[in-house]
Amino acid sequence: MALDGIMTYALCCEFKKTLLGGKVEKITQPEKDDIVLHFHTPGAEIKNSKLILSANPSNSRACLTAAQFENPLVPPNFCMLLRKHLGGAKLLNVTQPGFERVLIFTFECRTEMRESVEKHLILEIMGKWSNLVLTDFENKVIDALRPVDFSVSEKRQLFAGLTYELPPSQNKLDISAQTEISLPKGARLDTFLTSSFTGFSPLLSRELSYELTGKTDSENCDELVLNKKLQNLYRNILEEKFTYCVLFTDKPLEFYCFDINQYGEFAEKKYYTTPSEALEEFYSERRKREHLKRGAADITKLLSTLISRVSRKINAQLLDIEECKKSEKYRRIGDIITANIYMLKKGDGNVMLQDYYSDGEPVQVSLDKRLTPSENAQRYYKLYKKATTAKEVLSKQLPLAKTELKYLESVLASVDTAENLVDISQIREELSNGGYIKKQQKDRKIKQSCVPSEYRSSDGFTILVGKNNAQNDFLTLKMAEKQDIWFHVKNYPGSHVIVVCEGKTPPNSTLTQAAIIAATNSKIRDGKNVEVDYTEVKNIKKPSGSKPGMVVYETYKTAIVTPSEELINELIVKK
Repeated sequence: MALDGIMTYALCCEFKKTLLGGKVEKITQPEKDDIVLHFHTPGAEIKNSKLILSANPSNSRACLTAAQFENPLVPPNFCMLLRKHLGGAKLLNVTQPGFERVLIFTFECRTEMRESVEKHLILEIMGKWSNLVLTDFENKVIDALRPVDFSVSEKRQLFAGLTYELPPSQNKLDISAQTEISLPKGARLDTFLTSSFTGFSPLLSRELSYELTGKTDSENCDELVLNKKLQNLYRNILEEKFTYCVLFTDKPLEFYCFDINQYGEFAEKKYYTTPSEALEEFYSERRKREHLKRGAADITKLLSTLISRVSRKINAQLLDIEECKKSEKYRRIGDIITANIYMLKKGDGNVMLQDYYSDGEPVQVSLDKRLTPSENAQRYYKLYKKATTAKEVLSKQLPLAKTELKYLESVLASVDTAENLVDISQIREELSNGGYIKKQQKDRKIKQSCVPSEYRSSDGFTILVGKNNAQNDFLTLKMAEKQDIWFHVKNYPGSHVIVVCEGKTPPNSTLTQAAIIAATNSKIRDGKNVEVDYTEVKNIKKPSGSKPGMVVYETYKTAIVTPSEELINELIVKK
């Protein structure tokens, strides 16, 4: 992704066109690093707009948004401060110092005496140092989203009362200066451009290298052609001749304000009319993933701990079973001692005795000197009995532990494929019912919303997908008809997938698409040539007392497919 100085310039231009003259009607802080300003702009094409200013270290940005945000019941302190100073304020200007990743929003505010005064809200997009700063008309810091004192940084402080200063300059060239440059011998063109010009991201520099040489990592470029290219780039920036695009693989990959061709057929590309639309498309999926990740963090940690614990338990049981295989050896030694007891006396240690199991060949036997010969024989018989009993117990415990491990891995796979917090809530309820976490109060709204995902094959057949073990059981055992076709990835955790037949025979194309959906909704969704079993639902059985989502089947066929996020996005039925 590349929210560099050039992309920031494109956003600045958009904000000037759509927000200038608008009044701040509402200010919210849905996340600790995000501020949303609600504008009403009379005379604008879109009168009511929302501007999100994010100082999130990973997702810092500014863009117009149509997204709905859930706000905390009690507004954070910085939000209350902004409401006090900027509530009802009029946006006078949006500026960007050079091509730095800094946006300065200048507002006309009213004092308690109704006097007009200017204040500035400054967004600094600087990775982990990103920040939002409010300053007064004298450029004094009123407060910052993340105040920075000497204990945090000795180079630059940001807290109330200080005079605001821009982030330190990197002393790079400004493309507006139109300085002619030449590529140093042995230097990579893209690296040279990024390190030489303010506002140039690695993405832009690679694209320029690709357009000039056909390679993103070229070390050769004609000087005249390079400088001509940079002049044209600057002209396009000034004239706002932007092309807003987002590149996708199975998820958003890059966005920019100029066309990006360096990825070739590796990435799909979509175009947008404004930079905000491009950013919203890119970050909406990321925002969704982050919310899911936060919502499932405790479950993921718990499952990882349980899986590790059960795995260690299985390994220990396997070692114990190997040790128990010595049980026959203990019985044999006891028999040898008994057969040679007339030759032994208390106090004997290591002795050579005739082994009647091997034609009387002598064998060394270790005796406890404190015990009589008879007591030594009984000691080995007891070891034999103990090992035999342990082997019987372990032979029952090991399959149970393996089943539990398989179940826990299936739950973790369900967390990975969850589409929303509703799915996570149902997984949490499943773990609660299984005794892995404390019982929680049931949420009726959540339960009613927990329905399988629906897809439509290219032949018109409905394909249903369980997103967790509770949905898998409901889908396969209660919802599906016996003649419907059931799919599941072979030997790995994954979703139950059902092709709804309704008395018809689905063609091979539908079966293949259902197999791809099953592979994509599994633990090995990043693999290739994935085996997927399929059979009629009537062949699926659930063993008595088995964990949620656990079923068995014997009659089946196997398809070999490659998972595809692109395909399931095409086939999903949006509700």
